Amino acid sequence: MYARTRQLGPVRMTDGRWPVEWAAWEAGYDPADRLDQAVLAARRAVFPLRGMLA
Repeated sequence: MYARTRQLGPVRMTDGRWPVEWAAWEAGYDPADRLDQAVLAARRAVFPLRGMLA
């Protein structure tokens, strides 16, 4: 991640938040959140190749 963005990625998938909480992607996401940005980029890159909605 650093080579591409010059920023360190999160150490944990929870980004250090405790307790761990999650919501369905379809419920919405925060476009300013770095973790949500990474998830969205992965969805856009991979989902169409698998016949899924991004």
